[in-house]
Amino acid sequence: MADAVRNTIELNIYDEDLEIVKTYKTYGIRWKAFKKIMSMQDELNELKGMEDEEAIEKINDVLRLIYPDLTDEHLEEAYFEDLFNCFEQAVNVAKRMAKNS
Repeated sequence: MADAVRNTIELNIYDEDLEIVKTYKTYGIRWKAFKKIMSMQDELNELKGMEDEEAIEKINDVLRLIYPDLTDEHLEEAYFEDLFNCFEQAVNVAKRMAKNS
């Protein structure tokens, strides 16, 4: 159970009143997302602090692999900080997986 909690990746989507309307949650990442994250290792430092369209699309691509039912509408409604934090959680889980394998 401790690993499940440690590997939890969560993304909240809010409405106009800042009420949570949807929470995407997983307790690990699938192989396809893991491979994508590991292939981006060189780019990860460049993504930090970036808010341009390219960085956002790379983050969105990974999040779509983690949450296959994540809609474009929800991506548009999400806060950048939440998206980036969720992405960082996924990267940290991937790094732990790589280290432990």
